[in-house]
Amino acid sequence: MSDTYLTKEELIELTDRQLPSKQIDWLKRYGWKFAVSAAGHPKVARTYHEFRLGSVATEPQGTEEPDFSRWIEKSGGK
Repeated sequence: MSDTYLTKEELIELTDRQLPSKQIDWLKRYGWKFAVSAAGHPKVARTYHEFRLGSVATEPQGTEEPDFSRWIEKSGGK
């Protein structure tokens, strides 16, 4: 098992919600960054969780959208 993402049990503990849809609602309500798996389960990065709860001082890198502007320019904006 990977330690990259919170486990299902940890997400339940964080959100106090059992259903993935309700966990997603909670994460959105409180402004958490997350992804949704193909199975519809929220995925929260462990490093982001630690940042939000004050375990680390700075937000983890790689949480921003990639910059596609150069690719769009080369393809003529298509």
